Amino acid sequence: MKKATIFIFIVLITITGFGLQKSTVNKASEEREIRKSTDPLKKASLHIKFANERIRLIQGKVGIGKVGELNPLINEYRVNIDKAYGEIMKAQALGRDTSSSLNIINQETSRHTKILNGVIGEVPEQARGAIRDTIEVSQRGRQKAMENFSNNRMNQNAIMNQKAIRNQKGMGNQQGMGNQKGIRNQKGMRNQKGMSEAGGAGKGKGSGKQKNKESSQQKKKVKKKK
Repeated sequence: MKKATIFIFIVLITITGFGLQKSTVNKASEEREIRKSTDPLKKASLHIKFANERIRLIQGKVGIGKVGELNPLINEYRVNIDKAYGEIMKAQALGRDTSSSLNIINQETSRHTKILNGVIGEVPEQARGAIRDTIEVSQRGRQKAMENFSNNRMNQNAIMNQKAIRNQKGMGNQQGMGNQKGIRNQKGMRNQKGMSEAGGAGKGKGSGKQKNKESSQQKKKVKKKK
């Protein structure tokens, strides 16, 4: 009797997935997590996390034959991928470096595509259209990530080049000011030297005149004595 009960329990676990993984998501909890954060890159990371959860659930539903429950999960997956990109675009508009976030979403959407390609052959024909839609969303997300990553790198390089040009101009202006100060100092030194030499010459002439005057006065005194 115990063996039969255990066997039935194992069959139920296999069919329903009970005890192995959650079959639903707590959307209210996800929304609270999003509201708590004000950082767009943090929000993008959360949306990627939620998209991963939908892929896991899609894989699980296909595994237990519940293909009728795929459409809501596919829609939620698409919404989270789109919102992740929206938050990344907000961060870019604020001048943030989004290279890491774009690289992560590129890796994740590539992994999603591999998973979905693996399960598409396991579902009935009527369910394959939904899986193909999900693959397209994942591929578009990856292509968009690569384009944005490239554009982001180009923008960063352009900003760095502009900064380098401004720094070079600033250094050139400082050197020019230094040269002008040096020229002014040299001119000032020459002017001071000229004034000093002129003053010395003037003093020399003045002392010569005084000597001549004293000599003529002495001569006059000698004549008077005679």
